[in-house]
Amino acid sequence: TIQGIKDDFLVRNDVFFKASAFQTDICSKTVDEVNQFVKKNTDGMIPNMLDSMDADALIVLLNAVCFDAKWAEPFKKEDTISALFEGVRGGETVQMMTSDEYDYLEQDGAVGFLKSYDGPYAFVGILPPEEMTVAEYAETLTGESLREMLLNRKSYKVSVRLPKFK
Repeated sequence: TIQGIKDDFLVRNDVFFKASAFQTDICSKTVDEVNQFVKKNTDGMIPNMLDSMDADALIVLLNAVCFDAKWAEPFKKEDTISALFEGVRGGETVQMMTSDEYDYLEQDGAVGFLKSYDGPYAFVGILPPEEMTVAEYAETLTGESLREMLLNRKSYKVSVRLPKFK
């Protein structure tokens, strides 16, 4: 029980989201406490969730998601190259992981690929149609259109280059 919060709300968050809750006075050390909690529960992958907190806040709700999985077929170190990456902030030369994948995606001018992780998950990379920015394309993408794209994938060879990440 937390003062001022209905038990039903706390139970639902625990059952459906595995969400933790605690009561504390909001002070300068609260930001550090929250950041330590998030860091611990994301295996250090998210070291700082907050920079500050409003001293007048009555409740603070945070959400942090951490995905940690291994590729079904890992990128090979020897296939890493230095190449130009054209991102939303312009182009820069970065280390690129390369591979050939065989799940090709295409829909309304957008193209992409699927690369499996161990288990039931997969990475999906999509390039928007040439006339659209990533943000514009994201505005048009719906759960249904993404589902349709994934269900209609084809078995074509796709030469993949992704900026290196862990």
